[in-house]
Amino acid sequence: MSDRDDDDRVETPPEGATCAEHSDRPALAVCPRCGSYACLACWHHPIRRCHACLMRDPAAAAPPIPWEDSSRSLPARFVATLGSALRPVSSAPAFARDGVGAAWIFFALSFVPLALVTEIVEMTSTLLFGAMRVEVLGDADAGAIAIDVARAMGLGLGLSTLQLAAFALPYVSLARSYAPSSSPHGGLPARDAPLRAVLYRAFLLPLGAAAVSVLYWISPEHPHVDTFLTIRGLLVVVPLALLFVSLRSTARMASGVGPVASFVVVLVAFASMEVASFYVDSTIASLRPTPPPSAEVADDAAAGSR
Repeated sequence: MSDRDDDDRVETPPEGATCAEHSDRPALAVCPRCGSYACLACWHHPIRRCHACLMRDPAAAAPPIPWEDSSRSLPARFVATLGSALRPVSSAPAFARDGVGAAWIFFALSFVPLALVTEIVEMTSTLLFGAMRVEVLGDADAGAIAIDVARAMGLGLGLSTLQLAAFALPYVSLARSYAPSSSPHGGLPARDAPLRAVLYRAFLLPLGAAAVSVLYWISPEHPHVDTFLTIRGLLVVVPLALLFVSLRSTARMASGVGPVASFVVVLVAFASMEVASFYVDSTIASLRPTPPPSAEVADDAAAGSR
């Protein structure tokens, strides 16, 4: 049965009907798979199933992660898996499968390259990026530039890895702790689901920083302040929002964590990451050279407008 067929068959429950799982809550939809009435907390519209049907076999509610589809070419699998992050809810049940070997490989190919480039623009002292140009500062030779860039790449990878660790450790441990040990609906939550979700979505963490670095490089010397700040904000917020929704949906739909607890799990993870980022940024502040010209112009103009 296709998703479209399921969507066409979703019915509205009769007036006064209550949820099959929560008799004190009004029903929102009739599950097309089992015919039960489902309330807001029990109805998963993107996959058109009630929570009871979902928990019987979470992995069956979504196609496999494209990276794990051996019938595709490697580049197609890679690009499709990146693109699946744009469907954070409907793709979440796919993490309810066992095994993390393929996920670790995808993590190495997606997270690591992005993390390596996050600090090149900001942390190099021999190169100046801006207005689509790269200028060599002073009389730095090729060897000095290579060492400087390697240092910036190492810092970027280290900082991104620390952020990820501060986020992933509480998320995985809490999602596993709050997941039910057994399901009254006959299924069992996948223990690997939280870690698989982190590994397949980890690239979203350094993606924003890498995109902002590119923005600084391609911006003109005197960018329009409001436009620059709006684009920079979107580049930072959108990947984090996708990560939040994806991991919350995984906790709820693949691990069986409750609707409120699944939010708490992700909020705690984000808070842990922000605290770690604050202390790390304070520690390495002295290592940062002068910001790129476009950043100085935009930030100074923004400060002046206030």
